[in-house]
Amino acid sequence: MLSLALSMYQLKSLLMMDIRAFQENRLWIIPGWRVVFAMMPKAACTSIKIALREKFGSEKPGDNSGRKLFRYRDKAWDLSVCMRITSVRSPWERIRSLYVDKILGSRDAGHKLIKPIGLDNIGCFAEMSFGEFVEVVCAASDTQTDKHLISQYHVIESPVWGGAADVMLRFEGMAHDWTKLRELYPLLPKELGTHNVSQFEKPDWTPNAIKLIGDRYARDVALLNYGEPPL
Repeated sequence: MLSLALSMYQLKSLLMMDIRAFQENRLWIIPGWRVVFAMMPKAACTSIKIALREKFGSEKPGDNSGRKLFRYRDKAWDLSVCMRITSVRSPWERIRSLYVDKILGSRDAGHKLIKPIGLDNIGCFAEMSFGEFVEVVCAASDTQTDKHLISQYHVIESPVWGGAADVMLRFEGMAHDWTKLRELYPLLPKELGTHNVSQFEKPDWTPNAIKLIGDRYARDVALLNYGEPPL
């Protein structure tokens, strides 16, 4: 049974992430405005999704006939004429937030397995330390990991929308950046709500964790110009 369990785990670990499908799935479009939002996991995407849903109606096909919000996969939208908007976050804080949300959250709920299943597939478990978590997630490539861990440049420079993002909303200054975006699009929701706020204390940084994340997400660090977190 042990050998069978290991072989099944190895099989799951070899499942490849379809980067193109991931990129397409992140795109939410307001056709009337020629605006497309790329939802960046662990960078306020839940807050943005909820705000847009409440303002424009569901993005799910068939929910209502008068909706103004769509997913890219609904049909072949022409994105070349759209303003391309996404959110970004420090690669270090993005990983630490994921640990607090998924690992500590699962542990507190009494779960041994981690949801989303992609984290379980790469070897994460509820009792692992932050240092162990960093080592595991940084050893997994973008094609063999969970969507929450994929490098941000795949969204920012997505070939699906034909170039780099026109607007990048920084998680660390989201209220300010959202206000500036509303100067271009006054009918956007006035503010974003706060969602998925953890009750758990964030783990401390170690030199090894900082280096591993910096190396794993080096392209994001260079693209977004984030500095290392303080020890």
